[in-house]
Amino acid sequence: MKKVLITIRGINGIDSEKDSVEFMTKGIMRKTAEDDFILSYDDNQILKDSGGKPVKTRLKFEKNNRVTIERGGDLSSKIVIEKGVRNSCFYNVSSVDLTLGIYGKSIRNELGENGGRINLSYLVDSNLTPISENKIEITVKEV
Repeated sequence: MKKVLITIRGINGIDSEKDSVEFMTKGIMRKTAEDDFILSYDDNQILKDSGGKPVKTRLKFEKNNRVTIERGGDLSSKIVIEKGVRNSCFYNVSSVDLTLGIYGKSIRNELGENGGRINLSYLVDSNLTPISENKIEITVKEV
């Protein structure tokens, strides 16, 4: 288990209505017995915005280029991103449960034991109606 600095840059939206976000946080990175990597951190921006319970975020990067993002707390979700696959995923905001479709467009995983970079691109839909196209770049550096 290593202490790391995580930088997340994201763009999401649809057509000309796009938003961007960038933040840095400290977290923990560990390698599993299957050679996958797991990042864990407190999502301070969500904490600040919601004024509620702490939100813990866990990202699992599998060597077969499958990514699972789980959040717990006032905002809970579990999404799975796989290139070329649409997964139904759970999302809960303010006690409202949603099931969304997540279609993985691309995953580039260059994460190693000393950190690295991951790029994700995926579409989010509700009942096959597009809601958002998301692009995320995650950079991980040892502290």
